[in-house]
Amino acid sequence: MRSEPSKSHPLLPSEFDAQFYLSTCSKDLQSLDPDAAYQHFRSRRDDQNVFPSASAFLKDKLSDSKFRGDAKRICVSFNWRDYRDLNEDLRSLSPLEVVKHYLANGIYEPRQILSSARLLDRRFAVQAKLDRVAPDVSIQVVVHCYYYDILCGLHLYLRTLARLGAKILVLVVNDRIQDSVMDDFLGSLCTGGPNHEWFRMTNYGEDWSSFHLAFQQGLLIKSGVIYKIQTKKSANLGPDGGVAWTDEALQPICGSYSNVFDTTELLTHGMRSIVASSLCRQTGFGANKNMLYDYLEQLDLSVDAARNDSFCMGSMFAADAGFLHRYFSRLGQVDYKQESAGGTKFCGRYVGHAIERTIYYFASQVDGSQAVAWVD
Repeated sequence: MRSEPSKSHPLLPSEFDAQFYLSTCSKDLQSLDPDAAYQHFRSRRDDQNVFPSASAFLKDKLSDSKFRGDAKRICVSFNWRDYRDLNEDLRSLSPLEVVKHYLANGIYEPRQILSSARLLDRRFAVQAKLDRVAPDVSIQVVVHCYYYDILCGLHLYLRTLARLGAKILVLVVNDRIQDSVMDDFLGSLCTGGPNHEWFRMTNYGEDWSSFHLAFQQGLLIKSGVIYKIQTKKSANLGPDGGVAWTDEALQPICGSYSNVFDTTELLTHGMRSIVASSLCRQTGFGANKNMLYDYLEQLDLSVDAARNDSFCMGSMFAADAGFLHRYFSRLGQVDYKQESAGGTKFCGRYVGHAIERTIYYFASQVDGSQAVAWVD
C-alpha cells in the first residue's frame, strides 16, 4: 500500500495517516496525537470499515465500482493533501470529505490531483460524458490490418476510442508484420483501460472475411457498439491511396470524443442499427451483382426488391453488436476462397466485396428504413 506524503509521526508505520484516520472518527477523538491515534486504530483494525489511510479507503470503495480495473493506478496517483490544496473550493473540507468528493465528483472532472503532475487528469472526465449518454456500454474496435503504415495513421482514432474504454482488436492478415511490432503498437494505446489484442487471420484479399471469421471465433462482443475499420489502400481512392478517404470515413463517427458520443447514443438508444459516414453512401457499387444477389438470398432477403437498390461498401462503420450477431447468424457459412469474374478492376473478384455491400441493405430491410444513420 502506498504511503501518502508524510505529515504523519515518523515512528508510526508508513501506511498509517493519523490526520486522515482521525477525520473518519467521532469529534471527541479529534484531539488525539499521532501516537494515540495509531493505538486507537490498532484497537479497531480488525473492523473492515476502519481505514488507516486515504489509499486504503479508495481501494475499498473502488473495488466494487466500474473503476475497479483502474483502482491500483488511482490509489498510487491520488494524494488527498495535493487534491485539497490544488483545488480552492475544497480547502475547507476534512481529509475524509476530500476523498469522498473525489469519488463522487472529482474523478469525473478535469482537476489536478497531484502537485507533481503538470497536466489535468481528464480520462475519467471524458468517460463521465459517455456514461451520461450510454451508461456501462461496451465498445469494441475491430481493425483489419494488411498495411502497417495505414494502421499507424489510424493511431489517433484508435487512441480516442481507447480513452473512452474501447477495447481494440486488430486482425493481422500480413505475415510480414512482426509480432513485436504489433505488441508495441497496442502498447502505445495503453490508457489504463482494457487490454487490447491482436490475432493473425488468413488473408483472402479483402477485409470482410476477417471480420466474419472474428465473429465465428467468438471474438466479437455480444452487446454494445462495434466499430469496423480497415487499413485501406487502393489506387481507385485517389493519389494518396485512400488516406484522405479513410479520414473522411472515420471523422464523422470517431474523429473526436463528441463524434463517439453521438455515434454511441444513436446505437444504444434503439434509434439505429448501424452508423456510417455519408461518404460511404457515395462510394459507388463496384462489386459483382450476381454474387451479391446470391448472398441476399442466403440472408433470406428478396432479390427482386433489391434489383433497383443502390449498394455501397461496408469498409468503415459502427454498429450495434446485437445487430451484427443477427446479421452473421443469418448469413451462415461462406467460402471466402471462392473468386468470381465481374465487378470492377479494383473489386468484385472476392466474395467479401459482395457480402460487405449487403450490410446496409440488411439493416434497412430487417430493422426498418431508419436503421441506417448516414452522418457528416
